[in-house]
Amino acid sequence: MYSLSYSSWYHELGFAQPLRFDLELGVALGQVSVDVPGYQDQEYTHWNVGLSRVMRRVALDLRFFEATDEWPSFLGDPAGDSWVLSASYGFPFAN
Repeated sequence: MYSLSYSSWYHELGFAQPLRFDLELGVALGQVSVDVPGYQDQEYTHWNVGLSRVMRRVALDLRFFEATDEWPSFLGDPAGDSWVLSASYGFPFAN
C-alpha cells in the first residue's frame, strides 16, 4: 500500500530533556498521512515517551510507543501499545 508512486506527509514534534545520572527523557508526537487514489486516505497519529542513557559506547533506551493506525502489517499491529528496550553500540573509527 505504501509505495513510491503515492504521496504522503509525515511530521513529528519531539523534545529531549537531559536529567541527572546521565539520563535523558525524550517524547515525540507525530502524524502520517498517505493519499492512495481509489482508497480511503490513510492517516494516523503516534506518540512515544522514554528514557535513554549513554555509557561509554553503549546507548540504552526504554520507550513506550502508541499509535492509532488500523492497518496491521508483517511488522505487527501498529495500533497496539508497546514497550521497547533497545541497545546500540558505537564503533570507533580511525582517522
